[in-house]
Amino acid sequence: MATISKERQHAHELLKRLDASQLPTAVRFLEFMLLDPLARALATAPVDEGSERAEVGRDEERFTSGTCIEMGVVGQSH
Repeated sequence: MATISKERQHAHELLKRLDASQLPTAVRFLEFMLLDPLARALATAPVDEGSERAEVGRDEERFTSGTCIEMGVVGQSH
């Protein structure tokens, strides 16, 4: 238990040494550390909008060209 107390005290000392402009970043980091694993994974996951946008573009193209026959929408088939 003494080790945890020493670690906590050390963390407090490090926070005291930070410049005021660095405190918000330190707080955000500590809050990030407290997230549950799923929330942390979601927060750090890369955003892959390219594939989603390409899929939406293909759907729009099929719909406007009249070739969409999915989801009960009837159009021309090739």
